[in-house]
Amino acid sequence: AVVFRNSPKLTKYLVEASRFSQVGDWYFYTKVLENGKICYNRKSLNKFRIHKGSATKEANKSGEHYKEVVEMHEYFRKKYKLSERVLRAIDEEESRIRAKHDIIK
Repeated sequence: AVVFRNSPKLTKYLVEASRFSQVGDWYFYTKVLENGKICYNRKSLNKFRIHKGSATKEANKSGEHYKEVVEMHEYFRKKYKLSERVLRAIDEEESRIRAKHDIIK
């Protein structure tokens, strides 16, 4: 869990993040951290359950999750200077999601 002091800027970021149903947290944290260094760690550091009929499960079936992940990755590519290693990790993550959910690019 994370706690932030309320501010108009953070409220703006939350409103902007609400357009995403799957990766709004990525967007929000990215906007908050834009003045600092960002590190992507693919390792799962928490656990959560996906209930039958949950938004996550339905988004995986429809490809919505993949679409939003790709949209955020494109945002990262355009906004930040990413190393070749990070770019490869992004490509690998997209391939992993496509394969897991039988999504054709």
